Amino acid sequence: MEEEEAFFARAIHTKAQALRLSVLELPGDAVRDLMWMTRLDCGSLKAWNKINVEIVVQVSPGESGSLIRLLKSLKNADYFSSPPPGLTVELPPSVDEPTLHFLEDFAWPPSRSGNQQSGRPKLRRHMKRDATAVESSLHFLESFFPANPSTSHVLILSPQVELSPLFYHYIKYALLEYKYSLYGFQVSSKLAGIALNLPSTYMNASLSFDPPLAQPHDRDLSDPVPEGGQATPFLWQAPDSDAALYFGEKWIEFQDFLASRLDTLRESPRPHKRPKATSPKYPPWMEYLSELSCAMGYVMLYPNWESGGSFATAHYELTPQKADFTGADSATDIEDERNVLITQPSMRLPREPPLISGTTLVRILPLDGDLPELSVVPLLSFDGRPVSRSAMDIEAAEYAAVFRREIGGCGFDIEVRNVGDLFCLGGRSGGDSTLESDTDATPIPTTELGAQ
Repeated sequence: MEEEEAFFARAIHTKAQALRLSVLELPGDAVRDLMWMTRLDCGSLKAWNKINVEIVVQVSPGESGSLIRLLKSLKNADYFSSPPPGLTVELPPSVDEPTLHFLEDFAWPPSRSGNQQSGRPKLRRHMKRDATAVESSLHFLESFFPANPSTSHVLILSPQVELSPLFYHYIKYALLEYKYSLYGFQVSSKLAGIALNLPSTYMNASLSFDPPLAQPHDRDLSDPVPEGGQATPFLWQAPDSDAALYFGEKWIEFQDFLASRLDTLRESPRPHKRPKATSPKYPPWMEYLSELSCAMGYVMLYPNWESGGSFATAHYELTPQKADFTGADSATDIEDERNVLITQPSMRLPREPPLISGTTLVRILPLDGDLPELSVVPLLSFDGRPVSRSAMDIEAAEYAAVFRREIGGCGFDIEVRNVGDLFCLGGRSGGDSTLESDTDATPIPTTELGAQ
């Protein structure tokens, strides 16, 4: 029987490859655990074997001890019939001995049924201890480059994160639904990625974040909505660094944006000073990704379920200060403390929702396992205000116009269609290289985060 099954499997794969068709191989428990597959359309199923996910973990000094917990949760996750993602770990200059010993024996990807030979994760160690914000961001972004931007994506994980055994079920389901379905092609142009956890604070860590609730007019359901609304996934202009999947095309855009951003620091004689939009508890690259999101109107999809469970939870009880990775830009002075909108993270411990386990994905998701359409979920601006898509597009255009003038060195306004349009230094096609005087320039629009 086993020989006959192998023979037929080889024949199916050979014929399907000749016909350019997808073959979906499912484990024996698929009827119970992979029922969410039945909610996917033909466009999503066609991409089942094409998508590739790479995991990148950036470990800052003092965080290597938490790395062991994250790696154990990665190894214990259920990858069903999909190849486990690739894994790259960015280590700091100093790593404690227990973590080094753990990495010596850590095999990746995890073997399945004893017939898959395990290897090792990719390890990269930073040598420079006094890296500036730009240098740290560049090193981190260089850790991944999608071979095929339309099918290769990166999952960013913080060492403080612990993952649910079902996290990869949700990633693949949401990725196939929102990126590759026939519906997804029409609505995902502004979607930068998919987060796994619910944020605890606004981006400046000044106030606790309360997720928006679905109201009766937001839902196409006959079931009554509880008073005050019901938990629902939502779109937010703020990016995430704890546990988030970023699409390959958007990751390349971010790399191009940061490269041009660095050029402005080198070429401008008097770089424009601006208030920080993100808390120092975030890695430095989050500040630049926030600029890109505000200028292009990009959003992230955040999960929020009635069960209160999460596919990833961050443990902050041992979070160190990232002093080695939050230096000022090499061409600028350190911003005044009054421009850093932050309260100390140590003053309040963020919530740690329980991890989803011991169930199936369909039982956790609302609407009998169907993911909600992006057009009906709440949409939040960077500062947390509920907005419409048209209002966000207007605000993004205003932000981009001022960014081009203040940061990009442009002397006239154009409609920003891509990242290259944001910069004009060095004779770029987006405009001329004239940098207007700070006295005549309009400051980049900012709002107090957490405003209601």
